[in-house]
Amino acid sequence: PFLLPVAILIAILVTAVVVSALFFLPFYSVHFNQTNQVADETGVNHLIMDFQADIALVNVFFRNLTDKMVLLNVTASGWAGILSDPNRTVAVTFDHVTANNTVIVTSKVSRVEIWPLLYNLNVVCNIYIDPSATLSVTVRSDLGQIVMNADTNSTFQALNLETTTGNVEASVAQGVVVSGIISAKTTTG
Repeated sequence: PFLLPVAILIAILVTAVVVSALFFLPFYSVHFNQTNQVADETGVNHLIMDFQADIALVNVFFRNLTDKMVLLNVTASGWAGILSDPNRTVAVTFDHVTANNTVIVTSKVSRVEIWPLLYNLNVVCNIYIDPSATLSVTVRSDLGQIVMNADTNSTFQALNLETTTGNVEASVAQGVVVSGIISAKTTTG
């Protein structure tokens, strides 16, 4: 008489465990790659770059780019759970305007999450900036690492590297001129 209710409870428990495990198992493989750029414009002598990422490794490089002022490449790899859309795991916004011989670039990279525990993504943002203009660069990350390598002649009016949780590494070579504020900040890390 007690076996039937016990068997039903065990069946319900096993079913619940299997169904809940499906939500947390990797279900979709994610391979994301997107590149955005700002073309070089005649008469522009100042670049203001404002970049923000929620969870990412952000690399900032200063290179002589042919016909470009800024190039942003965002890649993500990993997996997503059954409730996620593998084609919509990363959102990238990239806007720029030109005014008064200045290009202003604003960009944001964020993970698109229904359930943050349901997938694991490794997001890498590589920012390439042509140092021919005077630069004001702000790079922020909520969680992750920011690595900047200024190994070519550059002129900065401002440089701000900030992460809430993670670390900031900045390498500045000889020939880099700073005429304003340099800030490297981490809250936890």
